[in-house]
Amino acid sequence: MKMSENATREYVVRMRVRYGAMKTKKAKGRILDDFCATTELSRKHAIKVLGDEAPPLKRSGRKATYGAKSAQALKEIWLAAGQPCSKLMKPIMDCYVSSYEKREGAFDPAIRSDLLAMSASSMDRLLAPARIVHPRRPRSPQGVAAVKEEVPIRAGDWDVSEPGWIEVDTVAHCGGNMAGNFVWSLTMTDIQTQWTEIRMMWNRGAAGTFSRIEEIKHALPFGFRGLDCDNGGEFLNWHLYTYCQNAHPRIELTRSRPYMKNDQAHVEQKNGTHVRGLLGHDRLEDPESVEGINEVGVLWSLWKNLYSPVRKLESKTRVGHRYQKRYDKARTPAQRVLECASVDATQKDRIRHLLATTDCFELKHLLDEKLKDVFDQIRKRKEAALRGLSPLALRAAPSGPVLKPRRAAGKARQVVKDTNRMVS
Repeated sequence: MKMSENATREYVVRMRVRYGAMKTKKAKGRILDDFCATTELSRKHAIKVLGDEAPPLKRSGRKATYGAKSAQALKEIWLAAGQPCSKLMKPIMDCYVSSYEKREGAFDPAIRSDLLAMSASSMDRLLAPARIVHPRRPRSPQGVAAVKEEVPIRAGDWDVSEPGWIEVDTVAHCGGNMAGNFVWSLTMTDIQTQWTEIRMMWNRGAAGTFSRIEEIKHALPFGFRGLDCDNGGEFLNWHLYTYCQNAHPRIELTRSRPYMKNDQAHVEQKNGTHVRGLLGHDRLEDPESVEGINEVGVLWSLWKNLYSPVRKLESKTRVGHRYQKRYDKARTPAQRVLECASVDATQKDRIRHLLATTDCFELKHLLDEKLKDVFDQIRKRKEAALRGLSPLALRAAPSGPVLKPRRAAGKARQVVKDTNRMVS
């Protein structure tokens, strides 16, 4: 246990008397051994302390420049300013002092002079005790990080018996290159009925994503009970979070674990069958095509929900080195909705009316014609843009790495060929 300052001072005074009374080197050595063990001082330092007549523990070095009152004034200003770093506080110290005096009264001229004359290092030295007592407040998380703290993680199998529990995800139609602007797809899949809706949007901003979510909400034959999303900023934002909290009844918003796509296995499967199965993996970077592609997405969702049966996994058992999976009876999402007792009768009548008045092959033919027309328009706009650019313009402002004129012209022809292949 370390001795206090007063106890050390008294001990030094007594040991000096004993040390001076010793006549032999061996006797003084025993005193020094005892003194060093008690005070934890080095032997050379102990010899100087015991052989000196000056008051023990006297502070060495120059006299303090700034007194306790100046240090207290600095501490008050530091706390009022939000505990800034001394190097950031020094350049604006005159402003801090003037503002503090307007609120709390004028400082003594000597204290005010000290505050303005302090260097950043002196401020650090004087504020060291205050930083221990007043640790810096942790900064509040902003943006996506703040919403993440409010949205719980949902991982594991779904255990639901009614529709309205939905997984939601986005798909990038970037062609393997995330640079620039392009079309995104929004996919929402109901766990109980497998009813799936897809919508297209330009980029994936929070406002654009929310408008598509509201559009899908009105297309569903049931309301939202819960939304499970990934950790993207298009979902984890205060706008969607507040909307879910204020809904009646309240919508439970959850998120998957980062980099764990199996947490959203249902919607990830629909991303392949519904989104990639419709639009493939090509890059869609024509902003004028968004509404047309979105109309195709509406028709595609209707056809899939009314006339495309699905099977739900009921169990998965490991047998040796293989898994044995059991599925339920294949039914369309519309048939599953009609079987749900919790779905409103009006919505069931609407689905029955759609089934009675819609021909599945006519709907599929309309869908194919609309899709072909959309990609024809994309191809025409690309060809018109390429005709309007000279080889010199292509060389001066290429979209990507700088190419030689011959390679640039070959690249342009390849774009036209890819577009023709995509729509054929």
